Amino acid sequence: MEKQKKGIVEKIINAILNVLIFIFGIVFLISIYTNVQVNVFGKDYSDFFGYSIFEVQTGSMKDAINPGDWIIVKSSSSIKLDDVVTYKQDGEFITHRVIGVYNDTYVTKGDANNSKDEPIDKKQIIGKVIKILPNFGIFKKTVFNPIVLVAIIITILIGNFVFKKKKREDKKMIELKINEKVTTLSSNLSKSIKESKEKRLENKKFKEEMKKIEKERKEAQETLKQIESMPTEEINRLIEDEPIVEEISSYIPVDVSELDDTFLEIAQNELEEPIVEEKKINKKEEKEEKDEDVETPTKLNLELLENGKKSKNLIDKFISIKVEELNEIINILDDDGKTYVNEATIKNKLMVSYIDSKYYNYYGETDVSANKKQSVKIDKYMEDVSTLMKSQYKGSDTKYAEKVSRFLDIFKVIVSLEQASTIQEKRAKEEFYKKELTRYAKKYDWDNTKVKNAITNILKIQRNYVGILEYLFKKIETNMFNLEFTRLKIDKNIYALNLDHNITFSQIYSDYIIDKTYNEGVIAENKIVILLNLLSIRLVKDMIESSFNRKYVMYLPRTIYTKEKKIEKVLRMIDDEHAKQSTLILIQIEDLVKYKTLIKKLKKDGYQFAIGIDENFKIEDASYTTMNLADYIFVDKNIPNIVKTLSSLPEDVTDKFIYEDIIDKIGDFGGE
Repeated sequence: MEKQKKGIVEKIINAILNVLIFIFGIVFLISIYTNVQVNVFGKDYSDFFGYSIFEVQTGSMKDAINPGDWIIVKSSSSIKLDDVVTYKQDGEFITHRVIGVYNDTYVTKGDANNSKDEPIDKKQIIGKVIKILPNFGIFKKTVFNPIVLVAIIITILIGNFVFKKKKREDKKMIELKINEKVTTLSSNLSKSIKESKEKRLENKKFKEEMKKIEKERKEAQETLKQIESMPTEEINRLIEDEPIVEEISSYIPVDVSELDDTFLEIAQNELEEPIVEEKKINKKEEKEEKDEDVETPTKLNLELLENGKKSKNLIDKFISIKVEELNEIINILDDDGKTYVNEATIKNKLMVSYIDSKYYNYYGETDVSANKKQSVKIDKYMEDVSTLMKSQYKGSDTKYAEKVSRFLDIFKVIVSLEQASTIQEKRAKEEFYKKELTRYAKKYDWDNTKVKNAITNILKIQRNYVGILEYLFKKIETNMFNLEFTRLKIDKNIYALNLDHNITFSQIYSDYIIDKTYNEGVIAENKIVILLNLLSIRLVKDMIESSFNRKYVMYLPRTIYTKEKKIEKVLRMIDDEHAKQSTLILIQIEDLVKYKTLIKKLKKDGYQFAIGIDENFKIEDASYTTMNLADYIFVDKNIPNIVKTLSSLPEDVTDKFIYEDIIDKIGDFGGE
């Protein structure tokens, strides 16, 4: 056994050495091949018959691809939506997901990034990612480290040397033992030969004893025959009965009729008690179902607000609530009650498309007319998405196209029902719902009762979720502050924000002290949280009303730009595509120059900035590149000679001009 174990250990050591030699060989060959391609042929990266290997350095694709992962990229001319591709831009290799395709132009975005990348040409794409090797970069840096590898190999070689030395010593010991055994056996053999001669003499006595035993056996057989021929009564008198009776009694089966019913009754009671309790619960549920709908927080699904998925801000919470509402409505329209293969994936893809188009006015690459009603545009977009899903499906589900069409019909019903959100009169809304659901009912064989029940349940769901949003808004709103929206005269879609307090102060405090307290320093920074909360309510309402053209201009205290972590935490409250497109952060020109690096970083994350030019503006103080960082530039025409002064600026800067004084309309602007 010990010898077998040693053989296994030896095989393991040899196998490890062979694997290390093989790895060294592969790494050596790859290194030679890479150096030849990069240094001899002048390539930026090595290509192995259409396959390339890259190590990920950043977290822009976090969760899907993490820093330290290796990716295998295959050269391909067929790049589709949702493919993860590696491309070269400005001397850097970037791996992001394709979110838009137009002819040979592609738009990409990192899964963990908040903003899209600049469009790229097909020629820039190296290929698409076909394999991810998690943490292989870390593994390479440690295991492929020459010091580590040399240490491992030396350790194994020393172990192998010690093992072989011990094996040689064991072999010598075995040889000594074998020699001793041979000597002992030879001695025993001589002794046995001598003893066998003595036993031959005793063999005669043995034969005589065997004859006696054979004689006794024959006598016993004759006695047994005599007993078998005797009557039964005589045999019984020769046998003692009691031990036999005791032995047999232990095998007598118990009569079922003699069992005690106590345990059976206990078991029956234990089974019946839960049934009674369940009936009580069901009656309680029936009673609650018969009660009138009362839209109070205790009746609402408040788990969405307190115990559900943690949301980063109010808009994210609103989208989560809306998805839950739509899922409940889908369960009513998809009344089969069963979940089939691919249905969850189909529903989720169409859900994302619906949310994008309905609440973000995003239609991908679909060509939708700007003059059409939103419901028509959403229907067209959803049809295009479903057609693409069918064409791209490569699985074995023969009913995949049918399932996509069924969920498309469901979402079309949802699109039409949400048109009635502005109808206040209950009967009018029910009639509208009946008209829309009747079309769906004909296609899927619903009777009038089912249509009526669906209308009742959908209206109930919608009322509940409206109540949830109202409750959420009330939790955020405050009577201590009022957010004022001042519409600009030049552009009616731009609003200046001013957060005004409704707090009464003692007369001993002057207006100057109050303004200093609330418009500057830490208190002013903390007021931004209130402003963004109230603004978020307005942004959510805009999304519900499909008002996508409005922009809101706000001012951040200049002290907050010195606290990068705090400003990032504050802006997380509007970390959403719609919010970023709808919000302008007004900044003074000198602060834009001073904090240019931070502003560039925030702009890369998708936030927009504007500057206001007042009477203190001097053209020589602002460079072209600095002013070009602003997305909008507000100019007060009442400033003498300002139009003439600004005429020397390049056209791509002057195109951003809005000739209106916004500084007087923005609260706290200019506070030190």
